[in-house]
Amino acid sequence: MSDGPAGPAPGGERLAGPFLVTVALVLLGSLLTFLALRSADGRHVAGAGFAADARPPAAGAAAGPLAHPLRFVPVQAQKRGACAAASGETVRSPETGDCLTLAADAGFEVERLRTAEARLDADGGWLVSIAFLPEDAVGFGELTARTAVRNPPGNQLAVVLDGRLLTSPAVTGRIDGGAVDIRGAFSRAEAHDLAEQLRG
Repeated sequence: MSDGPAGPAPGGERLAGPFLVTVALVLLGSLLTFLALRSADGRHVAGAGFAADARPPAAGAAAGPLAHPLRFVPVQAQKRGACAAASGETVRSPETGDCLTLAADAGFEVERLRTAEARLDADGGWLVSIAFLPEDAVGFGELTARTAVRNPPGNQLAVVLDGRLLTSPAVTGRIDGGAVDIRGAFSRAEAHDLAEQLRG
């Protein structure tokens, strides 16, 4: 029997490496989750995107006319800070505070929507669903087809009501059928607020 200090258990040094890697991955995952949650504290969520709504548009009468036309306009450029007096249409993003220059001549506007509602998706996250009238669904599909192939920030559509930018989701592909979701890390209040503003 030895009176000296006990040495490491057989294989103990080999366990330290994988253990440290596991701890590092857990800490990295926690940090990324924290940063993702911190990025979602704006009024509306940066990085939101349009997606086709798999549900068919709701049947029934369309909502009444909007107080002001709702415009969907491709973003031409994005720069940090306030908008300076410049040629062309510019709006300030409530999501990032950046100035967006819009391709106003390439936009699309509607006088009324069939519906605009906040709802939960299958994963329990909030989104905003929009249903267009049939006569507007085709124009929106064509606009999304042109916008989706552009490089960022040109792949974003600014949603503008009475000169105010409501949100500027990215478009990843053509959206046909007249039903679209605006997805992002919305809180319940943010989704309901955006849906209410979309209804004019």
